[in-house]
Amino acid sequence: MVRALYTAASGMTAQQLNVDTISNNLANVNTVGYKKETTNFKSLLYTNLQGPEDEPVTANTPSINQVGHGVRALANSRNYAAGTLQQTNNATDLAIIGNGFFAVDNNGEELYTRDGSFRFAMLEDEGSYALVTADGYPVMSTEDESIIVGSEVPTEKLQIGQDGSVYYLDEEDIKIDIGQIKMVQFTNKAGLEAAGSNLYKATAASGEPLLESDDDELVKSVLRSGYLEGSNVQLAEEMVNLIIAQRAYEVNSTAIQTADDMMKQANQLKQ
Repeated sequence: MVRALYTAASGMTAQQLNVDTISNNLANVNTVGYKKETTNFKSLLYTNLQGPEDEPVTANTPSINQVGHGVRALANSRNYAAGTLQQTNNATDLAIIGNGFFAVDNNGEELYTRDGSFRFAMLEDEGSYALVTADGYPVMSTEDESIIVGSEVPTEKLQIGQDGSVYYLDEEDIKIDIGQIKMVQFTNKAGLEAAGSNLYKATAASGEPLLESDDDELVKSVLRSGYLEGSNVQLAEEMVNLIIAQRAYEVNSTAIQTADDMMKQANQLKQ
């Protein structure tokens, strides 16, 4: 019965983490570029209560009488399936069609995101402006530099092509290139580490970022200007998962109460 208490308690702990993960998915249902997470579980150590060697010699059953010791939550897995495109009609809002990620500069550290809600921000003491994220992180170019535009070019003239090129047309309708947005892919996206604010870090598990413009073997991503990629969270599915997790938590709680009642009855036998 003590084993039952521990096993049910491990189930409650695991389901609490599951509810936390589902709650985070629901909270980010409207977050641009958010990718849903799923909690994975594994069973714990098993104890052999009775093996084939304990049976009579004439018995021919190969089964082993075992009992488990509960469950433990493993690392969460992230689903990188594409979300639905949402039209904004803002020229600096970009949605990625494909497996690419934007690269942004976070105080000298290169981070990656699918959130394309970009803006142009004025640079202090320079009289120019740069393409930045909603949090003010500079968007990096294929030259590993910020995309900076001189003050002589009005922002309404700037355009962003499907390949990430930033340009404008002069008075004679001649295309003037300013830079190209850096797009990268990863051999193993599941190995990326979430850094918050819709940003990800490259890890040894994800591999080094692969620059799309330099790798002809990669299927190039396409950018849609005036659109944003919504989250891939399915509200109905998450609500069903939340109810299942809640019921599992309640069942484990009931198992603890049942084991406690049985221990009370055993203690009362000597009275």
